[in-house]
Amino acid sequence: MSIATIQQQGPPKCASSSRVLPDARDAGCNVLITRDRAQFSDPRECDAIKKSGLHHVRYAQRQGARGLALALGAIIAAMPMVMEELEIATGQRLVQIVSIESRRRFEIPDPRRTPPSPYWPR
Repeated sequence: MSIATIQQQGPPKCASSSRVLPDARDAGCNVLITRDRAQFSDPRECDAIKKSGLHHVRYAQRQGARGLALALGAIIAAMPMVMEELEIATGQRLVQIVSIESRRRFEIPDPRRTPPSPYWPR
């Protein structure tokens, strides 16, 4: 199964989904990953997505480096399972990757107070 990705920065440009999606399909792609969630608010975009037959995977991304890191983490964690599901799907699927919450995901102990092992030099 092949994946196509489209990154769009700023306002829409001339290369709309009406051309990109058929090109991706014709190139042998089966899955489109995009952060453009507004596509379903535009009747032409919806029509192009449906007609392409491509599985449509979308994700949200917050601002800045933290937003990028959370989005990439969610995509990396979800895509192996998404691809397994899409491999057995009968027909087009629309997938929304659930965002990772912005919370602390690490611990930083002080080894002087909490040594990592009994062998830690004191």
